[in-house]
Amino acid sequence: MKIRIPVYRPTIEEEELRAARSVLESRWLGMGALVEEFEKQTAAVIGARHVIAVSNCTAALWMTLQALGVKAGDEVIVPSMTYVSTPQAVLAVGAKPVFCEVREQDLLMDPEDVARRITFKTAAVIAVHYGGRICDMSALRRALGGKKIWILEDAAHAFGSRCTEGYAGTLADAGCLSFDPIKNITCGEGGAIVTGDDALAARLRRMRNVGVDTDTWRRLSTERPWYYEVSETGLRNVMADMNASIGLAQLPKLERFRQRRLEIVRQYDEAFRELLGIQTLDHEIEGVFPHNYVVRAGGGRRDRMIRELAQRGIGTGVHFIPCHMQPLFAAPGVRLPVTERLYEEIVSLPLASDLTQEEAAEVIAAVREFANGGN
Repeated sequence: MKIRIPVYRPTIEEEELRAARSVLESRWLGMGALVEEFEKQTAAVIGARHVIAVSNCTAALWMTLQALGVKAGDEVIVPSMTYVSTPQAVLAVGAKPVFCEVREQDLLMDPEDVARRITFKTAAVIAVHYGGRICDMSALRRALGGKKIWILEDAAHAFGSRCTEGYAGTLADAGCLSFDPIKNITCGEGGAIVTGDDALAARLRRMRNVGVDTDTWRRLSTERPWYYEVSETGLRNVMADMNASIGLAQLPKLERFRQRRLEIVRQYDEAFRELLGIQTLDHEIEGVFPHNYVVRAGGGRRDRMIRELAQRGIGTGVHFIPCHMQPLFAAPGVRLPVTERLYEEIVSLPLASDLTQEEAAEVIAAVREFANGGN
């Protein structure tokens, strides 16, 4: 069965097409003036001191952990209900990911369980803002009990989300954003690191460019544009102007995209609230930019629901397979009963900034039919 309504899709309009064409015609495709402008505009949107654009959010997580000094022998607490990029970044710096539970009502990191998993080896905690909802950062800080432990935001789902403290990505020692094809806005591919620390930002700018102190674009205006110095370890993790051009076209549409997704979330919530066997999450949507819409199908019916919606051409997803259940990360005796139970029930339904009313109505009708006929 062909999927007609995918669970995710990017919203690409004429502005993005013109922007990409302009970069191609300029013949400067790599990191240059447009990346710098994208960083400035992104920082202005979220109220950040520094935004460092990079190749993707996974690179952002790895670079930030390394720049903060997280190393072999350290432990980093992360929720198991996240994409594998989060613990992979921990492994990449030689540290050990320690998985914690999420809260049943919203799939966000459980600060009480974080507190139980802190040891003398704990160097950092990664707060994953699942689905665009922001973790309880005040409770997380209390859970650390005044210990010198870095807090890093994995805000891959949450660009544009805000709470009383500020925007996602600006609420901890550093934050990491994603602009891949299915995120709240897209650059085609890309990520960014957010920080208020001048020294950390300077180091990260070198790290993203194989440790070179000045990038090629900036060197063009010097007397010796061929000369460079390497003062830092690093890999090639830059964003290109091609990607930044798409992001610059998307940034002015951020609030429009957010409002459309909020409309769909409200429609879904209203339609599914009383359905037998279908449970919605706690969608506190004030200030949120919803990234995905998750329901729970209990009683062992989740996979059947996925199949039946697929037969009607409606895509779904499971976000995510808990990381502690993956062969690479599995540890003997580690059980996370809340996370494991949720994994057996969760289904992501289509949510996109250009999802039409007709498509949303079709999704609602399909879920209702499943619920009413699959008791």
